[in-house]
Amino acid sequence: MQVEKLKTIDADTLLSTPIRKTLFVVDGLIPQGLSVLSGSSKIGKSWLMLWLGIQVARGQPVWEFETHKSDVLYLCLEDTYARIQSRLYQITDEAPPELRIATTSFQIGNGLDSKSNSIFPTFRKQNLSLSTPFKRYEIQKAPAEKAECMQTTTMMFRR
Repeated sequence: MQVEKLKTIDADTLLSTPIRKTLFVVDGLIPQGLSVLSGSSKIGKSWLMLWLGIQVARGQPVWEFETHKSDVLYLCLEDTYARIQSRLYQITDEAPPELRIATTSFQIGNGLDSKSNSIFPTFRKQNLSLSTPFKRYEIQKAPAEKAECMQTTTMMFRR
């Protein structure tokens, strides 16, 4: 196995090199890249993602954190449109058109990544993709206890 040479940069060069700041869709909370929200079943991860999508699509704060208004794609892959509609009615009276919702999707590595260029151009400024669930993890407990499932929700911010 060949070991790569350690790549370094001297401090003076680093100071004089222009580097883009980390971009945030929610200032100080959700940075560019992949973020994962994990928790037990039925604690509100999907509700939180839907509310987050609404707030970002409107450009309204998430708690006290400012958002950068953008188009949002919410892939709610275990829900139906009827269930999402019911949740929307409970969260808001007016949903922003910048929030797009899908209950089915291609899989990563099997179409989603290659099809994203044809899907995402329909959104003007699509910076936030929300997907629930991303993966289900089983946490083993003591033999007498039941295994607990942890579900994750992903957020991808792209610019």
